[in-house]
Amino acid sequence: MERLLTLGLRAADPTALTCEEAELEARTQELVAEQVASGQAALKTRAAAGQADGLAAGQAEYSMQLMDVVMAQLDALEDLERSVVDVVNAALDDVIAQIPPSERITRVVKKAIGAVRGERKILVKVSLPDEAVVRAALNTYLISDDGRTGFVEVFADATLKQGDCIIETSMGVIQASLSAQVTKLKQALNQVVGRASE
Repeated sequence: MERLLTLGLRAADPTALTCEEAELEARTQELVAEQVASGQAALKTRAAAGQADGLAAGQAEYSMQLMDVVMAQLDALEDLERSVVDVVNAALDDVIAQIPPSERITRVVKKAIGAVRGERKILVKVSLPDEAVVRAALNTYLISDDGRTGFVEVFADATLKQGDCIIETSMGVIQASLSAQVTKLKQALNQVVGRASE
């Protein structure tokens, strides 16, 4: 009877649904809603993951670019420091070149003797061309023929170049050559720049 009633209702209204069909439609709508919600949640999760990945990649790229900028600045500073050292070295060479050779060797020898004051005997070795100039400059300090006065002896060494000077005392040997001192100064400047750039 109920079946007939349903058929009769359907016949009267073809759009009317049976209870089973209504339940099926409701269940289908629920499944669709669940799928939509699940899809939206998955989309949000993927979007968040994509955003996090993109942010991490962006930060990594920014860090790399920042590091490149820092390294470029360090390279520029190192080049600048080396340029400054080159300028200082060239200026030093120019200043030394302007001092007459006789005055140069005299200053070097007097400075070296001043560093070993108190020694009873000092042997000053210079090049053959510098011997006469050094003897004249140190005349008051030279050991006299009888050995009673003076404490400096000047010796011309054929192995030394003009401007070279070696001081020998009981304490040891001092390489007092101006060229050696300038070389040491240049090496010290280069080492300082090298350490700064490491």
